Amino acid sequence: PGSMQYGNQGAYLMPLAANTAYKLTFSYRSHEWNSNTGVTVSILKGDAEVKKVTFPGVPSTEEWSTVSTVFTTTDADNYVLSLGNGGNTWMTNVSIVKAEPESVTVTSDGYATYVSDYDLDFSETAIKAYTAKVEDGKVVLTQISKVPAGTPVVLYCEGGNTEEIPFASETDAPAASDLVAGNGGTVATADGDYTNYILNVGSKGIGFYKANDQTVDKGRAYLHVAGTSEA
Repeated sequence: PGSMQYGNQGAYLMPLAANTAYKLTFSYRSHEWNSNTGVTVSILKGDAEVKKVTFPGVPSTEEWSTVSTVFTTTDADNYVLSLGNGGNTWMTNVSIVKAEPESVTVTSDGYATYVSDYDLDFSETAIKAYTAKVEDGKVVLTQISKVPAGTPVVLYCEGGNTEEIPFASETDAPAASDLVAGNGGTVATADGDYTNYILNVGSKGIGFYKANDQTVDKGRAYLHVAGTSEA
């Protein structure tokens, strides 16, 4: 579709290739302060819904929020991109390009935390993904194969590896987890009645150790646990 700006909704016809992952990106902001209630994106093939995702509202009339999502086609056909919002929203710089698989690295320590902006499929990869829940002072890992976008996970690969992880056309429901996505800020040890732990190599080997004003980058995660315990 290229670039555009509009206030309510629009639909665009797209001839796309078969069995191909595409990345949709666009920017949006409020037309009036705090008036934007969010944007819903739908990808349709005929009457069938290929992908639907809603992005939250943004208050700013000056700063654009840039978001993206990935969807996978089935047949080569004309697909419809539908962008809708509740009004008072400006949208621009809409683009659709072929999506490259996400390159993911786990070091020789064997473990890493990870948060992707996209739905990823770990079912056929050497790197495996897990949600993490603290029970009786230990971290219990529950495997999840098709991870929804924005879900913090622990990755495991014996000996470490770098792999291109394919995009998932559908996702699994994550088990309850104590993992929280990092945002590039510092993480203190105590947070009210909760204690934060960061994946690290320490006195007991690889594991989660109490945070101490350490930075957790976007794309990584940490444990946010009620109460306190040792590593």
